[in-house]
Amino acid sequence: MTNEEVMKIIQIADRQPNKEVAARDGAVMRLLFSGGLRIGEVVKVNLQDVRSTGIFVHSEKGGEDGVVGLSDDCISSIQKYMMYRRETDPSALFTSSSGRVSYEYLRQHISSLGKRVAPSWHPHAARHWVATFLLAGDHENGIEPLDIRYVQTQLRHASLASTQIYTHVNRDELSESVNKRLSKFFREEGKEVKMVNPHKIIRVWRGSNPRPMD
Repeated sequence: MTNEEVMKIIQIADRQPNKEVAARDGAVMRLLFSGGLRIGEVVKVNLQDVRSTGIFVHSEKGGEDGVVGLSDDCISSIQKYMMYRRETDPSALFTSSSGRVSYEYLRQHISSLGKRVAPSWHPHAARHWVATFLLAGDHENGIEPLDIRYVQTQLRHASLASTQIYTHVNRDELSESVNKRLSKFFREEGKEVKMVNPHKIIRVWRGSNPRPMD
């Protein structure tokens, strides 16, 4: 999915007519697009899991539990949601009128918001976008690619092979990058290389009576 589609989906979440729902949906969407969380992991987030620059994730699918980084915008959206949070569950971050918000409800509701922009969208697509964005970077905005090991930790992949699925190589960018790096190397190194008379090398070789190489 495109960066423009990401922003449109977040805007739709923010513009729900009910302020409480809008605050919750905005925070959930940003956790998906900023933290790369799965819906099940969003549901499991507790109040004590929120940090100043990230959030502790109770991972699913065999991944490791741990703190992942979040954008300032995401942290702010969580703080805004806290103004509307219902205290129907003492530990859960996201609550409903009867307690912790349910997985099925949240998955269906969030999916319906995303489908307004992309008909085939599903919450896990946000995780795919996060992985691709972090690995590729955004050269137009000066955002450098993130090391694949960091991305693996952010997404809580048990295997690096799972993260490597998202490494898409742009052939034109690859060609340009290789050209710049190798051209610079040979240009700089060429200044230090002194030309040697090949005939002199031959005479030295012939006069030294070298032994055959093993």
